[in-house]
Amino acid sequence: MANTDFKMAKFGSCQFTDCRLLGADFTQTTLIATTFKNCPAQMINFSEAYFQKCQFQTCDFTDALFLNVTTRLRTKVQFDDCQLQRVDLLDTKLKGWDVSRSTLGEWHLSAQDIGGLVIAPWQAANLISLFGVQVKA
Repeated sequence: MANTDFKMAKFGSCQFTDCRLLGADFTQTTLIATTFKNCPAQMINFSEAYFQKCQFQTCDFTDALFLNVTTRLRTKVQFDDCQLQRVDLLDTKLKGWDVSRSTLGEWHLSAQDIGGLVIAPWQAANLISLFGVQVKA
């Protein structure tokens, strides 16, 4: 499934398990109650997608695009044991997103979009450094 074009597709109550999604394009895709599990998904593109009650488990989203993603209000987007390195999250409101059990690094995002993001205490120093704040030990 690498480099597959899923543009504008709709997925509901689906599960992607052990799918190689390297470079897959989910632009403007609707994902409702959808789970991604054990998926290598480097360079995946979720730009302008719509998420409602989505779960991502043990996936590698290195160099992924989550640009202008819409999340339904009062629903959760859960990332468990995922690699979220060099991820672009510009114009994505992260309220309801829980990345507290995943690895973060080198995110590209705006300060106004970070409100409501759930992180673990050990992730705070990494995340705050994106805004030019230095944390001393």
